[in-house]
Amino acid sequence: MPITFGKENNENLKCVKWETELTNSVDQPPAPKNEKFQLIRSLSSVFHFNVLCRYEQIINANEAQTDVFRKGYFVQRKYEIELCLLQVDNINNSDPTRSDAKTIPDYYRQPCAVYVAVSENGKYDLKKLTDSSNVWKSAKFTINLRTDQSNPMFTFELWITFNTLGFNEIKALKVLTDYFFFQQANCDVQFCFQNDQHIAGHMNILSARSPVFAAMFSHEMKEARTGQVAIQDIRPEIFKELFHFIYLGRTCEPLNNENARPLFVAADKYDIVDLKHECVRFLLTQIQINNAIDHMVWADHHSVKDIKETALELVVANGKAICQTVEWEQLTKNYPELCLLAVRRMML
Repeated sequence: MPITFGKENNENLKCVKWETELTNSVDQPPAPKNEKFQLIRSLSSVFHFNVLCRYEQIINANEAQTDVFRKGYFVQRKYEIELCLLQVDNINNSDPTRSDAKTIPDYYRQPCAVYVAVSENGKYDLKKLTDSSNVWKSAKFTINLRTDQSNPMFTFELWITFNTLGFNEIKALKVLTDYFFFQQANCDVQFCFQNDQHIAGHMNILSARSPVFAAMFSHEMKEARTGQVAIQDIRPEIFKELFHFIYLGRTCEPLNNENARPLFVAADKYDIVDLKHECVRFLLTQIQINNAIDHMVWADHHSVKDIKETALELVVANGKAICQTVEWEQLTKNYPELCLLAVRRMML
């Protein structure tokens, strides 16, 4: 039967309800029951699981010979149950805006405790097989069901607990970011802009977050020897937001229509993948009929497939109105290949 989810859940505690049919096992051992489900803990954290139930009806030899039992009128049934939970790969390769889930430590990705609640029959823990395993398994336990059905339905409540970021971890991160980012202590590189503006940083931290910075600060490069990097193609305020994301994992100012595009370009230049994904997710929400052509042109220039396709679909769906705009006229003159692509889609 399908998996349902209990209302009593939060970020670190999830309740999964599984109603399954326990068949009569008089003649032969029953086949295991299994089901797949996924838990969503945040917009970017999806966890996939398989749950397996092995069971066997406990039958008294004398009772099994009676007509009452054979006809399914036996009032109380007793089953021996064993549950197994398997966490499978939770990386959604179909969503290009998501970052690699493997960058999240197992401490947060895997459950820290699992147990099953079996109505009046009690609560039973599922133990992790080994420290490196993704499998949690219960010991065999017995349940009693009162029913006049030949194949009774039974509901398991599987409770799964995850670790969350704690106060001490948050405090430690705040101290480090205040020291390194806001105070700019012990910096060994300066990024220089026009009008004598500069931002200081740390080669090791930047190298850890960006393969481009890692290559730039290798021993034979001029930037590593001089500790100076000239920035001519990124505005200081955008570069500060890039730095803020590198050190803190988020931008200082919320993404908006003014900073999302230049931040994407900066993140693309230095291969800050997470920031690129954040910018793409924001820009996808901003595409409308009156700016679809502009988004399509920008996305084509920067090779952002998702934004280009979404904008193109909107242009095609509203072709009659859009073809009469000044933006369409400019598209035909300046970007004939994109115009041709849109026209061909409209004719399909």
